[in-house]
Amino acid sequence: MGSLTGIQNTGYALMEQWQFTITSSGATGTRVYLDTNLTLASSSKENIPKIGDSWSDDYPDIVVKSIAVTYINNAEECGKKIVCTYGPRSIEMEVSPQSEDDLLKNVTVSGEFISWEPKGSSYYWLGTDPHETVKQPIFYNISKASIQMYRVIKDFDAYMAVVMSIVNTVNIEEFLGFPAETVLFTGANCSEFKNRSGFKRWKVELLFTVRSCTGDYTDGNDGWNFTLREDTGGFEKPVTELLDAPLYNSVYFNPLFTSDPLGDDEDLFEAYPSQ
Repeated sequence: MGSLTGIQNTGYALMEQWQFTITSSGATGTRVYLDTNLTLASSSKENIPKIGDSWSDDYPDIVVKSIAVTYINNAEECGKKIVCTYGPRSIEMEVSPQSEDDLLKNVTVSGEFISWEPKGSSYYWLGTDPHETVKQPIFYNISKASIQMYRVIKDFDAYMAVVMSIVNTVNIEEFLGFPAETVLFTGANCSEFKNRSGFKRWKVELLFTVRSCTGDYTDGNDGWNFTLREDTGGFEKPVTELLDAPLYNSVYFNPLFTSDPLGDDEDLFEAYPSQ
C-alpha cells in the first residue's frame, strides 16, 4: 500500500503540454509544473495552482478542474510532474464568501395581474358627461421580477437559522439597485454535494421577488408594503393601528451573503499517493 503525500506549494513551470484553447462552448487550458527539491538554475519556482484557481485575471472563470500527478522518468528522485487542467467554473466550485454583487444571478421580469371592481366614483368612463361611474371589474398589471442568486455553504443548520430569520421580509436599504421595501426574500433551495476534499457542502439558491406598483420608485414609497385601495383605485401603505407596523418587516439582507463562510479546508492541496 502506498502512503499519501502532498505536493509542494511551489514548483517549476514547464512548457511541455502548455495549452490554452478557446471554443464556442468555453475555454480550456493545461499547465504543467515540476515538483522537486532540486534547484534549477535556468528558472525560478512558481505557485502551483489548486483546484478552483483561475487561469489569470483576464480569464477569472477558467479554473483548475483536475490535477494529475506522475513521476518524471518513472523515478522518485526526479520529482513529480503536476498537470493542471482548466475549464469553465461551475457553481459548486464557488468556494469563498462573496457579496451579492459577485454571485451568479438568474432574473425573470413579469407582472402581477390585479382585478377589482372600483368602489364609489373612483373611476369613470372617459368621454361621458356627466361622468358615468365604472361599475364592473377592471384589470391592471404591476411590475415584478424574480431573482435567483447562488452561493455555497458548509454548515446547513446554522445557515438555515439565518434564512428562517430573514425569509418573508423586505430590504431595509437599496439591494441590487432596487430601492428599500421593493425586494422580498422568499426563501432558499439547497442541494447537497461533496466538494473536492470529500466534505459535505450545500449549493444554495436564494430567491427574491421585486415588486413595483405606485410609480414612485424611491425608498419606502413603492414595493411590497403597498396594496390596492379599492375605494380610491390607488396604491397605499396599510399599517396596523398599534405601532403603525407595515405588512412586511424591513431588514438587512447582508447575513444571507456573509454568514457561514467556507473554511480553509476549501483551499488545501490534495494528498496524493506516493506510489
